[in-house]
Amino acid sequence: QFGGLKSAPGWPTGATDATAVYHFSDGSTADVVFAEGATPATPAPPAGTHVTGFEIVFTGSIAPNADPGRVVVAVDTPEGSVSNAVPRTNTATSTITATNGRTTQAQDDDTLTVMPAAIDVTLTKTVAPAGPLRPGDRAVVSLRSDLEVSSSYVTADTLTIADAWAGGAGEFWNGFNLVSLAPTQIPANTAVQVQVQTAPGAWLPPVYTAPAVAAASLLSLTGAQLTPGGASLSDVTGVRLVLENTQGFEESVTVIPYLVTTARSALRTGGPLPAAALANAATVGAEGETEAGTPLSDTDGKGVNVAVEPSPSGAGDVAIQKAWSDATVSAQSGQTRTTTLSWR
Repeated sequence: QFGGLKSAPGWPTGATDATAVYHFSDGSTADVVFAEGATPATPAPPAGTHVTGFEIVFTGSIAPNADPGRVVVAVDTPEGSVSNAVPRTNTATSTITATNGRTTQAQDDDTLTVMPAAIDVTLTKTVAPAGPLRPGDRAVVSLRSDLEVSSSYVTADTLTIADAWAGGAGEFWNGFNLVSLAPTQIPANTAVQVQVQTAPGAWLPPVYTAPAVAAASLLSLTGAQLTPGGASLSDVTGVRLVLENTQGFEESVTVIPYLVTTARSALRTGGPLPAAALANAATVGAEGETEAGTPLSDTDGKGVNVAVEPSPSGAGDVAIQKAWSDATVSAQSGQTRTTTLSWR
């Protein structure tokens, strides 16, 4: 909708008078005479109407190839005006009238796309290694969470990333144990809390919390830090990170938690390891609001399949195994790690 003239119109060389003519939705018009250097105010529309267009009329002895007239117009887009991206084409017309009454015209147009106020999150999930695993093998689950807002008019302040067992026999956490949370970058000015569950859908009080700090930081948690009181690490069947930035996240931000896990030799629900791969699902959600306070949110979910094969019976096949004392290390930290090799 028409938002008024942003600044004083530029006058063409030779113009001596100017009038702004406002057109309303009922077909009526209103004239506003203005001086050079002044910005004509938008008159109050008749009841039940709105501005549908305007003219800036300059008169005087305007020479050929004179400095052109210029005007800057504001366009307002009320919240909720569109639910999807909508292109709007606007056409402007210039009319020249000579002293002998003859006229000529020129036109030009351009398209403005009106975007809905929105928050968008996308989850990309991978498990490495991707091939079949055997009991005791480690797998790293990567939960790449991309958060974007439609414009600076929208602020996202909460990002929640979860990977958890829903209780199904064919799910990832029925055949895997949590080991640790590998180094994960936390955006600047962001508070974080980490929760775990030992029963499907029942998140426990946070096992870790950290206040917001001015610079981006790395978060990594050992198995001991992830173990809730009164339980063992093998009881944990899901992890959730809740990130909160009261100042608002950047318009585009990415957070990638890394969960280190190990394959179990038996399912939590009992019975042998399944022939089919285990399905691993995760979710990401974000919340925020517009400048006017309208709440916004979005969610996404992704899953991958991971196969666990039973160890061979008898003497078994030729094999070699390598196990790090800690599966992760922060770059340029000076930390050391050891590895154990075993073979047969």
